[in-house]
Amino acid sequence: MKHIGTSQIVAGERNDLPGMLTARIAVWDWVNHSGICWQQVCAEGVFMDLSSGTMCSELSGSSESAVLFSAGKTWLMRGLCVTALGISAYLAWTAFNMQPVYGCGSGTVFDCGHVLTSKWSKVFGLPVSVPAFGLYAAMLSLLLFVRRPAPAGFRRLVETGLFAGFFSAGMAALYFIALQVFVLKHLCWYCLTVHSCGLILAAMAVMSRTLPSSLKGWMGTLGTAGVAGLMTIQIVTPEPENMEIIRYDNMAATTTEEGDGEVFGAPGETFDAPAEEFAPPTETFEPPTDATSTSTESDGDKTNGQPSVASSSLLLILPFRTGLTNIVWQEGTPSPTTAQDGAAKDEAAKDGEKKDEAKPEGEKKEEAPKPEPRTVTVAGNRITLNVEQWPILGSPDAKYIFVEMFDYTCPHCRNTHSAIKGAFEQFGDDLAIVALPVPLESSCNRAASGGGHYGACELGRIAVAVWRADASKFHEFHNWLFEGSRTPAAAKAQAEKLVGADKLRKELDSQVPSQYIKRHVDLYVKVGSGSVPKLMFPNSTVNGEIQKSRLCTMIQQELAPAQK
Repeated sequence: MKHIGTSQIVAGERNDLPGMLTARIAVWDWVNHSGICWQQVCAEGVFMDLSSGTMCSELSGSSESAVLFSAGKTWLMRGLCVTALGISAYLAWTAFNMQPVYGCGSGTVFDCGHVLTSKWSKVFGLPVSVPAFGLYAAMLSLLLFVRRPAPAGFRRLVETGLFAGFFSAGMAALYFIALQVFVLKHLCWYCLTVHSCGLILAAMAVMSRTLPSSLKGWMGTLGTAGVAGLMTIQIVTPEPENMEIIRYDNMAATTTEEGDGEVFGAPGETFDAPAEEFAPPTETFEPPTDATSTSTESDGDKTNGQPSVASSSLLLILPFRTGLTNIVWQEGTPSPTTAQDGAAKDEAAKDGEKKDEAKPEGEKKEEAPKPEPRTVTVAGNRITLNVEQWPILGSPDAKYIFVEMFDYTCPHCRNTHSAIKGAFEQFGDDLAIVALPVPLESSCNRAASGGGHYGACELGRIAVAVWRADASKFHEFHNWLFEGSRTPAAAKAQAEKLVGADKLRKELDSQVPSQYIKRHVDLYVKVGSGSVPKLMFPNSTVNGEIQKSRLCTMIQQELAPAQK
């Protein structure tokens, strides 16, 4: 602090009003730019010759500001407010657009998605970043008036608003940091940066020597009351649903006109698993239900050079339909020669029919046609899926079946999974879900945008591999993945415990899980891509989070009419 004497200030005569005003303005500018404390100037009586001390009394309210808000501190405060304001604006934008935040993926400690989609991230249905944006915008606006000439009353108003904002920001920071550490058990570094700005501003206000203790206590009480009100609102307010429902009530499937480019126009068109489209070069990739038996029989036939028993029976039963000249009567017995005349062939056919009548009852049942596979439809019944060809939670014979698309690193999907678990508790074995991992990572999803989903592709591949290796373990593994933020290494270790290391390695080396993920993405693009989770029913699709009660109601409304 600089010390001055009265001789350093030249004042006008007491009765010379123009000279007095000129001197007052000169003193104002000189003191503000020199960093001298107004209290010292007034204490030394420099203004007694100006206006009988009235100027000191008018400026007494700004004496605290001159000490607390030096040029350096003022710019520091402005910088903190700008930082918090920018981050709050970004977080609000991601919340309204349901976009993941960049660079803060699903980690064991730092998981912004988990924090920003929790119940505590909303107040009155709005992201808490919205009121935070308003608070820091207000403080930044008030800071623009600091160190500028203004009436004492206005300066007191500015200071009161600033101190109230500083204390409120600091108390809110303590509250939300405690939530992240003790309740959510995950941290968001975007949020922590904003909270750090608030804590620094509050600390600067507390450490101010010129701010009266009574005012500090009053501001602290005000900040505490504000946070208590925020806590009460968050506790009593039910969790909002971040979702949209797309309905296809007026989109009955019709045959497409030639050349219109519609892919899924016919109502019976089946969206097949990769079994038919993605055959590896050395083997045929068949649906999981009969792939093993079909492959074994084919290999055996090629090795022995003889038709299988099933083929022999078929030729024996319907020789007149095959158009073949060599008919196998029983396995290993040669057929009649081509020199047989027509009468002999007729007699052989009759003998075959008699033998067919004499077959055991069990063999006749094998010839009965297989029942139609269970299918589900989505997108207004325009796309059909065979439930036996896709990863499924529950039984393919369940009363209610719908399709879900999700990402194991998506916080919205994790929240929706809680609702799905509740639906399984309510419906039990009557519910099944075709579960299609759709990673939002660009390395395996051409329609993915943004970041924050590192490892999603690998988690999806491991999940499909578990389903193919042992379908009975898929539901357990699926739940485990959603219980917390899992890394690919941890997921692989858990999968090996459930299905065995050899089985898992065999599936992953086959590249079939990758082909399934690609096929899931194809369907994701067909239905419009966008956000996940997607809960797809025959005539509607739910995009985003959903609560248990709403989900159970939709299951009954959307799927019950289709039951026979």
